[in-house]
Amino acid sequence: MKLQILQDKVSPRRYLTLLKQKRVIPFLLMFAAFLLAYVLWPVMVLSITSEEGTVLLLPIDKEEEFSMIYTHSVEKTDVEDVFMMNQQKEMVLIRTEYESFGAGLPTESYGDFRKVGKRYINDGINEVIDSFNLRVGRVANHRIRDSKGNTIELIQHFEAGDSARIEIKKVSRFETWQY
Repeated sequence: MKLQILQDKVSPRRYLTLLKQKRVIPFLLMFAAFLLAYVLWPVMVLSITSEEGTVLLLPIDKEEEFSMIYTHSVEKTDVEDVFMMNQQKEMVLIRTEYESFGAGLPTESYGDFRKVGKRYINDGINEVIDSFNLRVGRVANHRIRDSKGNTIELIQHFEAGDSARIEIKKVSRFETWQY
């Protein structure tokens, strides 16, 4: 009824413009709502913080591996601790890989222990870890490798000796864009 009255008082060109606006405005509102939901929707991240606050947020998916790699201070070889996020969104240490035995390196097996080439692999550890702290070192050259193979050197984000806390958190997608 309103459209008929409106049609009688408005030119056909103006009437078409009003009809388009009535379709465009709801579309724009729906688009804005979806965009807002996308930006605010929570995602799981590997959070790396310093004493001053968040330094890095790295998006992670369930059951995708990520690693903490460092150079052993005595042996001068790389050690790689491999983690994943389980279905309960917990960080799980699944295996450790290293090239030589030395002080502080595992000598006991926590699952399947094998040697592949020059590397020793202690697989099947499956230990849930809420978080862990480390002191970033120049010699240790601490690095995080994500599931896509990208490597981030922590010394580029911290001073040598700074404390870094690593844990899994739920944050909004917007928060991940800030880091």
